[in-house]
Amino acid sequence: GEIIKADLRTFRDFSSVDICFLFKVLDSIESKGHLLAERLIKDIKAEYIVVSFSTQTTKGRKMNYPRRGWFEVMLKRLGHEFTKHEENNEVFYIIKKL
Repeated sequence: GEIIKADLRTFRDFSSVDICFLFKVLDSIESKGHLLAERLIKDIKAEYIVVSFSTQTTKGRKMNYPRRGWFEVMLKRLGHEFTKHEENNEVFYIIKKL
């Protein structure tokens, strides 16, 4: 395997891979809207991307909107198939890029 250490807000030179894991990344790098998340999903050259979001705050409270509807709408708009898997305090999206 290979690990790339980079600032995801500016990095765009992704290698082709079979699978990319973005565990609890997208919420932490966004500051306004979801444009950066969309750019990352488009730019990552992977057959599958696994994205996770926490369903609890850092203080352990349930989030108001834990399912990230904006993310599902974006994936549908981009034409990507996905499945969703929920665990105790995390929701995972398994995305197949077409």
